[in-house]
Amino acid sequence: MPKSEPLDRQITIDRKLILFHLKADAAKDITTTSLFEQGQTATAKIISKSEGILAGADELRIIMGGMIKKCLKNGETLSNGTVISELGGDVKELLGKERLTLNYLQILSGIATETNKLAGMLKHSKLCTLRKGHPGMILNEKRAVQIGGGLSHRLNLDDGILIKDNHLDAISSMMKVDRPKAAKLAVERMKEKRLPVEIECSDYETAESACSAGASIILLDNLTARDAKEIAKKLKDGFGVKIEASGGITPVNIKQYDSIYIDYISTSWMVYNSKPADFSMEIVK
Repeated sequence: MPKSEPLDRQITIDRKLILFHLKADAAKDITTTSLFEQGQTATAKIISKSEGILAGADELRIIMGGMIKKCLKNGETLSNGTVISELGGDVKELLGKERLTLNYLQILSGIATETNKLAGMLKHSKLCTLRKGHPGMILNEKRAVQIGGGLSHRLNLDDGILIKDNHLDAISSMMKVDRPKAAKLAVERMKEKRLPVEIECSDYETAESACSAGASIILLDNLTARDAKEIAKKLKDGFGVKIEASGGITPVNIKQYDSIYIDYISTSWMVYNSKPADFSMEIVK
């Protein structure tokens, strides 16, 4: 990924966590182990029953391992009837791993597909996800967003500096200062880390104070599209900072925020509202 892109990260899928989930789900499959003898084999196909973008291929490889005979790559376009993967091996292992494999594939492909739709609606701004997500799945979900054409944003709290409104409220209360002064103090303090400083602002005065103190990115939160673009233009003209817009952004209004003055539009829509893809695993022999 380009080093110049401050709101994207290289993501490594957590193999140990996926295998932990597999053990939790399939370590004691009383049905399959009772029906089949050790050493009996079968072959299967994972088939798409819907259109979309494939994500979760890395998770599939981690779970199914050496049983994979063929597998499509992340980002490939799917249609009804597309064979995603061909599998073969011990029937007990194959059936025991079926549900977790499909869970990952369906959820992540749904996210990638929804991301692709939203990203395709933008001409100027880049689409980002947030740190919002499902525990144990956040990195996988962020990777699915990337596959669909979006940016990951921060992966965790030590991955970048983002001064939030609650940080500013706490400073204002403790230091007995107004919000613009709190923003100035916070940015000056965080500049000591020698990292890009992003700060959440909901008005021009606070954003101007933050920029004057050296902020690199201004996150305009919960503003109307009109107000966000108006403030973004002023900040761009005055300071040349990066601008992110967030808060209540959905497929209904995302185009309204798209602007040459807004670098990033961030939303959790594709993670929380995407429809899982319709896939199935079918035994073929």
